[in-house]
Amino acid sequence: MHGIALTYQCNSEGSRPMKAITAAVVAASILSFGSASAAPASPELDPSLRDPDHPRYADCAPPANFAKRFPKLTLQKALKAVSSDINYESPSVIEPRNPVTGARVTSENLYARKILGISRYEDDHTFAEIGQPLDGPKNYFMVVSNTNYSNGSTVTRRNDVAEIYLKRGDSILSIPLTASSEIGYCSGEVIDPSRPCFSTAYAHLRVDSDLFETLANADPQQAIALTWKRTDGEMAQCPLYFSPLSFKATLLSIDAAHGKAAAKRERQRAEGF
Repeated sequence: MHGIALTYQCNSEGSRPMKAITAAVVAASILSFGSASAAPASPELDPSLRDPDHPRYADCAPPANFAKRFPKLTLQKALKAVSSDINYESPSVIEPRNPVTGARVTSENLYARKILGISRYEDDHTFAEIGQPLDGPKNYFMVVSNTNYSNGSTVTRRNDVAEIYLKRGDSILSIPLTASSEIGYCSGEVIDPSRPCFSTAYAHLRVDSDLFETLANADPQQAIALTWKRTDGEMAQCPLYFSPLSFKATLLSIDAAHGKAAAKRERQRAEGF
């Protein structure tokens, strides 16, 4: 399944959706996806542009939030910053009998900027995600998000990542887009001009467990640069930068999150649903 778009209007001002909604709407959707499909057809590109060491990228650098926090982040801090959610059958948080379906952990907040306790994100924001249904295998993702902040209203963002390229030794591994999704608050609406709004577009790229673990065990002091192709078929001007700790922290957190989800489902069953 490829290029599926999911749009959700957030019900809190200027922040991400509540955890239960995020888990149900975003994670539960991608948990059901099969293997990643082929990237969209596009004109042939110079294969050398897939190499992050290409001279074209010599002046590129990670986004500001990432660059500021990456040198200081330790595994202990990363584990505390991991977001852990329980997934439910229905996205409605007021549903009285809403069966648990699984768990999800992400490293979305590892390199986010905090303002009054609320995370603020930037374009080309990268993180790792693992989702696991109660009775199924773990699903591993690399995620890229773009966020727009404004007041009064905001245009819904779109994510133009089609495929990313990871250099492994002398070879280049291609990782195509698995799914896209959008969330936002007051997207496209004209409301109180003073009210904060946002729109975030996600690109989810599914990877296998071996690759995820390899990235998790990479040197935590070295950012992982991945070149990428846009949905218009052109190569991006600069790579995306991932942190090994994003993968390590989620990998070490999913089992506990899944255990909590399973325990809650057992309590639900004891209550008759």
